[in-house]
Amino acid sequence: MTDQSIASPGPSLTYTAHDVLRRRWITEIDGKARRLRIKRQCFGLKPKTIADCALEECVAVGTIEYPNTEGPASYGVYVDLKNGRRHPIPHTDNSLDAAACVANEVSAATGLPRLDIAYP
Repeated sequence: MTDQSIASPGPSLTYTAHDVLRRRWITEIDGKARRLRIKRQCFGLKPKTIADCALEECVAVGTIEYPNTEGPASYGVYVDLKNGRRHPIPHTDNSLDAAACVANEVSAATGLPRLDIAYP
């Protein structure tokens, strides 16, 4: 599930998805405050902050290909930070088209360059 809203002066984006353990992942990009927040929520409890930084601390956003030996590859979206960390941006469809769409939205909203990679 992807929610998107526009706020002045910059766009704000929110992406949410559940993982296999039923944890809810939330990514908020606040264009007005120029901040990236990634949170994880388990069992409806208070969300745990995974990342909270200024967009200026981000280096790139893009898709990442995860190989699958038993079928087609799946794709995710990530953001790289200057400190070397890489954080996923949740989305509900693991196709390349869906991941590229989310990466394009984030890149357009933040000005971050796109960098698509394969999982090492």
